[in-house]
Amino acid sequence: MDTKNNSVSIIIPVYNRQEVVEECIRSVQLQSYSDFEIILIDDGSTDNTVEICQQIATKDKRIKILTSPHGGVSSARNAGLDAATGEYIFLDSDDIIHPKLLEVLVKELEEHHASITGTKSRNCMQQYWLKVKDVFYRIQHLPKLHTTSTMMLCGVSFTVNPPLT
Repeated sequence: MDTKNNSVSIIIPVYNRQEVVEECIRSVQLQSYSDFEIILIDDGSTDNTVEICQQIATKDKRIKILTSPHGGVSSARNAGLDAATGEYIFLDSDDIIHPKLLEVLVKELEEHHASITGTKSRNCMQQYWLKVKDVFYRIQHLPKLHTTSTMMLCGVSFTVNPPLT
């Protein structure tokens, strides 16, 4: 992927996720790598998910919202692929990503001329949600790291080497 000419498309299917979708979107908005678009595909939500997404989108021109009748996550992802203008990354609407995730993934793709890259993830139980949110927002204010970066979320240690600087 050539970061000067290509953007990243973050494709996020949403369905009845009003409690968590804002945090997911915010984690993408706060990326250090800024050449991306966010494609939110509402899959027929019956709660306030669409309204939350629309409110956020009015403040960020990188966000596109698509709506469709409930067809399932695969159908929503396919709609996102059709609308994407860049390389693709899928997120679930309850995911929170590290602020340097896109930067690191794009760098790895370019350095190794790779076609695909990935990350390890961990599901968090609801009682840990507030702790994860707190850690995520504190990450933004960490001093510059000069050694291997390790962060702990939901009992899983995530190490990035080279360090995230």
